[in-house]
Amino acid sequence: MEQLTSVLQQVSRIAREKDVQVYLVGGVVRDLCLNEPSRDVDLLVEGEAGNFTRAVAQALKGTLVPLDPARGIERIALKGGGDCRLDLAYLKENTLEEDLKQRDFTINAMALKLEDYFNRGIWWNHIIDPLGGQKDLALGVVRATSPDVFRRDPLRILRAYRLAAQKGFHIHPSTEDLIRKHSHYLRSVAGERLKEELEALLRIPKSYHYLYDMAEKSGVLEHIFPEISSMRKTGQNYYHAENVWFHCLRCYRVLETMLSRREWPPTIVQPLEQYLAQPVSATAEKGTLLKLVALFHDVGKIDTQRWREDGRISFPGHDRAALKYVETYGDRLRLSNREKNFWSHITRLHMWPLSLYCEPEITARAIHRFFRSAGEESPGVLLLSLADVTATREAAGVVEEIASYRRFIFNFLHKYFHEFDRYVEPPVLVNGKDLATEIGLEPGPAIGWLLKEIKAAQVEGLVRTRDDALQWAHSLWEKKNGRDDD
Repeated sequence: MEQLTSVLQQVSRIAREKDVQVYLVGGVVRDLCLNEPSRDVDLLVEGEAGNFTRAVAQALKGTLVPLDPARGIERIALKGGGDCRLDLAYLKENTLEEDLKQRDFTINAMALKLEDYFNRGIWWNHIIDPLGGQKDLALGVVRATSPDVFRRDPLRILRAYRLAAQKGFHIHPSTEDLIRKHSHYLRSVAGERLKEELEALLRIPKSYHYLYDMAEKSGVLEHIFPEISSMRKTGQNYYHAENVWFHCLRCYRVLETMLSRREWPPTIVQPLEQYLAQPVSATAEKGTLLKLVALFHDVGKIDTQRWREDGRISFPGHDRAALKYVETYGDRLRLSNREKNFWSHITRLHMWPLSLYCEPEITARAIHRFFRSAGEESPGVLLLSLADVTATREAAGVVEEIASYRRFIFNFLHKYFHEFDRYVEPPVLVNGKDLATEIGLEPGPAIGWLLKEIKAAQVEGLVRTRDDALQWAHSLWEKKNGRDDD
């Protein structure tokens, strides 16, 4: 807030020098009323602006970026990023009130003269509020400014839910009706814009109830992810009390709760938080994207449902069958290759931890094999598996196993973070050149296979030194050749 005040003081000074009227508009006024910090500051300039924006940019040592040249909207990016950014637009043909009425929601359709913000002791008495935004703020309501607000820009549908989730508000019933009426227009929205709003919603710690409403009250999500309809129609086996879609929704809720509460053993809290905060792209970190993975981790079941002779249902290969949908969704949302790889990698491996848990005995080699395959996304795979199993057991009313499975997952996370050299990546004892020299192998797949086997033998405690590794590799290669010659 201190930086914002300092920035606005500079803007106010230049406005007086240039003899123009500047208004705070939109979200910044809303956040001022809520006594919340605002990073994005929208300014509306009235009068012969001349080189006003350039003068502001120079005074703030910022960079002037054209956002919408046709409408005269410019952004000032502050040097070093800063805690806020300024978007400036100009009143041309419309009056101030007409401009406000064309905005998305009543709580964003308020304005305040910059001079009133600084010169009046009670600035809140001077808010320009033609649509009752202050009243809706007090009621905690997101209300559309007009009946055609979503038709003019369908992305505002997602923005309504995101804004409600951020503030803990609810969407007004009349606005919900408008959303239902216009939600099909979302199909025309560019993927990059959908991605930005979806990620912003998923980043909110308590987004589940709003996501649920988007799926079950308004049907918004099906216009972005049409397979939800098939997921609803796909029943599951006796382990699951819900259809595929409701299980995935429950899994999302469980994961979100886990990420919010962070009730983890002290030894894994810090490294797990660091993992979740790692960026996957310029706009999304792993914790945010993992929630999206959870929402569709079982989408492959719509193609793999099989009825067994005993009357039970199975879904062989559903983890891999989901990958084509991940690719489709990634293309639809214009995800980066790294984001798509993150999503598909965790989806493909999400059943592996449960498979290990069900083994009567878990060998060190089996643990290493899992970590070797999951790689740096091992924590994500483990967290999704915990949410998946917890959701399944909760729905079936079988909660006894949850505590046991939590201990199992936390134990694996401890191994990954604190016994990395033991289970994940043992120290290098030999390299490919050593194997080629000592065993007489040509460069190729055989050397890679032997190096992996040496790592596994290290994990099992069978190989400890360089000599051990060479002897092990030589013996293994001879056995393999002996089998091949038979």
